Amino acid sequence: MGKLSKQENNLKALKDKFVIGLDELMPPKFISEHSKFENIDNLIEASGAVIDSKGDKTNFDDEWDKFICNNTSFDSWEKVYNAAGVTYIVEVVLNKK
Repeated sequence: MGKLSKQENNLKALKDKFVIGLDELMPPKFISEHSKFENIDNLIEASGAVIDSKGDKTNFDDEWDKFICNNTSFDSWEKVYNAAGVTYIVEVVLNKK
């Protein structure tokens, strides 16, 4: 099994153990380092996207990815989400701040 597949499986196992909100997964420090926005709420508000109570965008579409590409250092929401997950695991779960 490749390193990436193993990491993906580890992330899936962690996901099953607990759920965190977008504001915890993507704290102001993360958002401000990767965009012109101060926090995830400002980024979402500027995009006009609708986010459900679980923090999932209700309609991931080309417009959302275009907004993310134009307004962050990432070229897709998936990459933002994955990078935030890795940062969260390293800094919070493993306490490696």
